[in-house]
Amino acid sequence: MKILCICLSATIQRTLSFDNFSETKVNRANSFIENASGKALNTARVLNQLKKDSTIVICPVGTENKNAFLKLVKNDSLNLNPIYIPGKTRSCWTLLSINGDTTEVVCDEPKQNFTKRQLKSIERKLLKKIERKLENIDCVILSGSTPKHFSEDLCSRICSLVKSKEKMLLVDFIGSQLTNTLESSTPDFIKINKEEFESTFNTEFSSEQVQAFAQKHKTTFIITNGINPTLGSNGEDLIEAPIEKVTPVNITACGDSFNAGFVYDYLSNKNLKSAIEFGNSTASKNACTLVPGSIL
Repeated sequence: MKILCICLSATIQRTLSFDNFSETKVNRANSFIENASGKALNTARVLNQLKKDSTIVICPVGTENKNAFLKLVKNDSLNLNPIYIPGKTRSCWTLLSINGDTTEVVCDEPKQNFTKRQLKSIERKLLKKIERKLENIDCVILSGSTPKHFSEDLCSRICSLVKSKEKMLLVDFIGSQLTNTLESSTPDFIKINKEEFESTFNTEFSSEQVQAFAQKHKTTFIITNGINPTLGSNGEDLIEAPIEKVTPVNITACGDSFNAGFVYDYLSNKNLKSAIEFGNSTASKNACTLVPGSIL
């Protein structure tokens, strides 16, 4: 089993725990950890916990703070194939309170003013690196937002490349990037949450709508919905899988952990219901850990 995880928005994730947190006071953290993060990186970490050395990660890495990021990647033994770009890899803070509340603070780095020539060169290198890695890959996971300095159609170009090689593809991104992708290629699986489904397709969430969109786009939609059952449809079958009730420690990256469990089980069993249930299980285990994107 070999899975290529593509992350266009890598992050240095800092997780801080507090007994109490107040916006108007000095807050002192009880604990502090750092991890290499970003949606597909989180997914890769969980996949490697399910099966050692099962992933390859491709992502852009800013040259200004690359050493700090690469050190965190090494700590998690992630097989990273970076594309170096000017600027910094962004930072993200997760603030955890003792009662289980999670607050996410994302700090995007300033938009890089790439020349058209630089941008074409970076994106060409990225696509070539992806193409070279596809030969011995069982599945590709492309997840997360696209930084503003990249082309609007980069995700759709990546997806078209992957499907031209007839590789299984799960995508987890939203908005115009998703709708544009669906005009040019057909991912095997689209995993987004309820709010993302409604905002991307300008519709109300319902099992009937999910099934209709799966039929229309000839793909499988998987919609997570917090503590509510996960809904999946390939246009014919409709699956509702309940979520295990747990006491959460950190809910960051539960969706990314779902992606890891889903792909791992689907590659093993080729069964949609089993894969959704296993994805729910890995998401629940992630919620019980401090590290975002971890089931240990």
